[in-house]
Amino acid sequence: MVDTPEFVSGSAGHEEVGRAHGRTGWRSLPFATRWSINFGALLLALVGTVAILNSTFYSASGFVSSYLDSIAAGDTTAALAGADIERDAATSTPLIAPLPGELDRMQLLSDTVRSNGTHLLLFSFTLRGSAHRASFTVRPDAALWLVFSGWRFAESPFGTLTVTSHGDAEFTANGHRFITAGAGLSAEYAVLLPALVTLSHDSPYLVAAPTEVTVLNAATTVTAEVTPAPKPRFVAEVQKQLSALLDSCVTQTVLQPTGCPFGQDINNEVEGPPHWSMRSYPRLTIIPGATEGTWVVPPSAGTAHLVVPVRSLYDGSRSVFDRDVPFSVSYSIGFTDRGVSISSR
Repeated sequence: MVDTPEFVSGSAGHEEVGRAHGRTGWRSLPFATRWSINFGALLLALVGTVAILNSTFYSASGFVSSYLDSIAAGDTTAALAGADIERDAATSTPLIAPLPGELDRMQLLSDTVRSNGTHLLLFSFTLRGSAHRASFTVRPDAALWLVFSGWRFAESPFGTLTVTSHGDAEFTANGHRFITAGAGLSAEYAVLLPALVTLSHDSPYLVAAPTEVTVLNAATTVTAEVTPAPKPRFVAEVQKQLSALLDSCVTQTVLQPTGCPFGQDINNEVEGPPHWSMRSYPRLTIIPGATEGTWVVPPSAGTAHLVVPVRSLYDGSRSVFDRDVPFSVSYSIGFTDRGVSISSR
């Protein structure tokens, strides 16, 4: 049997022949020429990639977007390091770290190039669902790896929050505990812009409901106050101590019990031991004292009862003194390692 050669006809045949000639032609080129062409193509691709990255990720807007992404993630370290923020001037100012998930929906609205080469970028975003806007100013910095655009903040992205904690020097900001120099004394704290700070207080005897404070620019210092109120436990503890004191007072068989808020003067002769009892205990409230960090029980009324046999100095007749004795209490309250202490005002 004789093999019959295969023939490829039509356009397919022409394409095959063309490919064959193309391969032969490419291979026939000198190595240096082929290397130069490959290198040129690679260089063009690299230049194109660098151009794309410099217009997106390594652009002024990309720089700020990366910073905002770090804040949105609650990553303070990344926000500081990635944005190359210097904190030397703020080392004495405590930083309130952002909470993850508060900052969301960041979007660039405008990028204005100024005559001095800085970029003014306006972003919209939400802080816990509330819409806001803020601007950032950046300037060119040294190139990264000699090819990628470098940027840094021309205006500090730090804001200032001044907090005054009343009634207690301690408060909580974004879940972290801070202590001022004293109750009622203001203290400054740095925040990374934009910032949403939740302030609160929760200690064994005091509580302040969370309040939100928004800081959007560095030019304005935002002020906030934390004002805790007594917990029911605080009132109950003071009430317990006062009731115990009054219960001990009524055991004293004298007209003027020592260290007690009540007593009775009698102008007749006492013929037997006085007997005290409590008719009604004072119902206490607790309010801040005149001095920051102090708490007091304002004047509160109670009633004791006294029974004692007496003889008249006028005619010698005998009777029983049997009366209610109203009184009032007012106390200063202090905190100790063991809890609460009260002292008469």
